[in-house]
Amino acid sequence: MGADISTPAPKTFRLGTRVSKLNNTVYQPATAGQVTAMTGTATDLLGYTDGNADPTGSLVARGHREAVGGQYGGLTFDVKKDDYWKVVGADNVFWIPFEYDY
Repeated sequence: MGADISTPAPKTFRLGTRVSKLNNTVYQPATAGQVTAMTGTATDLLGYTDGNADPTGSLVARGHREAVGGQYGGLTFDVKKDDYWKVVGADNVFWIPFEYDY
């Protein structure tokens, strides 16, 4: 008979608990996740992520609030495990880690 090949248990994915973060600060998460940010004051909202300790060379998301009559601008982007990320121009920044069950 051949070797016994077992099917690995499926991974269960879920969003972790949202954590408030600071604007204009570089973070390096231990897990992959998602960044969400919002502004009601700045007109430009920028999100950066890559493998460099200063990730500002890789703009991955841009939000905009109209200077006249604009209420809020927002953005969302994914971050790979161990990559760096930073948001500029936000009033509120949140990190949402991706969680897996094996």
